[in-house]
Amino acid sequence: MRFYGWVISIFLIFFSLSTGLYLSMGRIESINYNIEKSPKFTVKNVNYDVSFLNDQLNDVNNLSIITRNIMDDGVFVGTLNFDFRNNKLTIKPVTKNAYDDFRSLIISTGVRYKESRNDYELYGLTLAYYQLITDNLYLELTPKIYVLNLEKFDENTINIMKSRYNLFTQEDYRSYSFNRDILNSLNEYGGVIVDEDLLNNPAVNPLLDVFRQENIDIEQNVSVLVFEG
Repeated sequence: MRFYGWVISIFLIFFSLSTGLYLSMGRIESINYNIEKSPKFTVKNVNYDVSFLNDQLNDVNNLSIITRNIMDDGVFVGTLNFDFRNNKLTIKPVTKNAYDDFRSLIISTGVRYKESRNDYELYGLTLAYYQLITDNLYLELTPKIYVLNLEKFDENTINIMKSRYNLFTQEDYRSYSFNRDILNSLNEYGGVIVDEDLLNNPAVNPLLDVFRQENIDIEQNVSVLVFEG
């Protein structure tokens, strides 16, 4: 009898504990968290290719040699343009001598280049059409007549231009020889500069119209860069 009493007592104890645990914890809500791992990042090549930086630095150095030469000359007349987006310098000098000077300087830097040199006959003239191209530079010489308003420049700059280029001013104008002098200058130098005041002379504009018909440019948007110091 005592044995059954102990069994009943133990049963009641466990039943009471189970009921208490259910009432205290069985109704607690549980929240499940799914922990997702971040993507795995692996560096498979730690040897980065920096050769393009070396090429860019060489390009900058070569262009700096050209531009430094332009500044050292003090005065530049022609077309000079730098395309910052494509890192390309365009130079269109006035004369054959200036073209050859730039050509020699470019070749001395050791860059790869392509060049085209053609001479065309026109009315007994030999007109130069030269091009030199590198990855970052375009050099061109074509027969042109540059028109400048000399009133914008001081006497020193005008004297420098007279010493380096074939500059025609109003003071030098002779109606009987002007046409011949212009033609001879195009033949010898490749390009010439004329004072804007010369366009007021009756015999000048008809000659310029003939040049236009023969695809010789009359350039009025010309760069004149003066470097001092």
